[in-house]
Amino acid sequence: MHPGKKETSGQSQCGNCDHFNNDPAVLEEHFKGINSLSSVRGCSRGDAGICSFHNRYLLPVHSCSDFVRKPDTREQ
Repeated sequence: MHPGKKETSGQSQCGNCDHFNNDPAVLEEHFKGINSLSSVRGCSRGDAGICSFHNRYLLPVHSCSDFVRKPDTREQ
């Protein structure tokens, strides 16, 4: 799939990709001045984040062929 296209399985969605980051502090750094409108922690942003591979701001339900699963950070 192409960046920004939705897929339905959920397994390879951007939200599960190592390239995807939706941390508010990272978004505030990337989009300087966003606080002049409101906080990036606000509900209008939802779970959207930045793909560091494609340098795009998108929703976590999108997917593409460059998907790399996030490492499992749970203790085993």
